Amino acid sequence: MNIILLSGGSGKRLWPLSNDIRSKQFIKIFKTPDGYESMVQRVYRQITEVDPEACVTIATSKTQ
Repeated sequence: MNIILLSGGSGKRLWPLSNDIRSKQFIKIFKTPDGYESMVQRVYRQITEVDPEACVTIATSKTQ
């Protein structure tokens, strides 16, 4: 399975935590047994749990 995660944007909704350089998808806000993970990490982990052979591409902006 080929999956493209769209992960970009200007980061205005969670300002000041997120901004043009660090969007909300990359902020580690989800608690796990091993610490915290970002939205991108969580979705990637969930995908690979369902399909370990999945080819995942993360599409983001140039500044990120």
